[in-house]
Amino acid sequence: MFIVAKFYMDPELGPELKEALELLQQDGRFNIQYLGDRKIAINGIVVNLNFTCKTVDKCMEMILDKYEYAAEMPLEVLPVDDDTVTELLSKYPELSVFGREWVKKWGLLKDRLAEIAEILRRYPWMVDVLKQRPVPDPHPYLVEVYVAVDGSEVCLLLNRKKAFCNGKETNLVLRFAGYYVFDERIREIYRCGPKKYAKIL
Repeated sequence: MFIVAKFYMDPELGPELKEALELLQQDGRFNIQYLGDRKIAINGIVVNLNFTCKTVDKCMEMILDKYEYAAEMPLEVLPVDDDTVTELLSKYPELSVFGREWVKKWGLLKDRLAEIAEILRRYPWMVDVLKQRPVPDPHPYLVEVYVAVDGSEVCLLLNRKKAFCNGKETNLVLRFAGYYVFDERIREIYRCGPKKYAKIL
């Protein structure tokens, strides 16, 4: 449980930063947990306080900027409890291919995990690929899926390193080409050689 006094136990945090953290906690919109080593978790998203600030207002502004940036694609989040893991795996059994610990680590990102599960359900060959060639701890936001606009193939990209198209490992070098309507939605379109791909995840 969060204790305000913990902020004051770290000599590395200046008085302005400590006061800004306390005010944010009192705001009611932010659940702040102090993790040590100049790290906090805001609503479960880990934020590094590796900056200096001279006024309370500036400290608050910098903390919130860091939080908003981290929330776009969190690099680290607090793990969820076992009950939440069980609930997620019950609702999205496809996620078990990544392992229970992976779901526990990233379970806070429920919307993203739901999107991944939906794609795995739509393309079962991806589950087979992940079982045969597991990628350790892929970041949920670096699990990407691209569909060739001509319908010839679907590609799974993991951590921007390993790519599998129609079940076979391949090299996929994508260059952004703009935005176009694909499958009744505006999608990012990429080129790989002469072929165009729409990013659906």
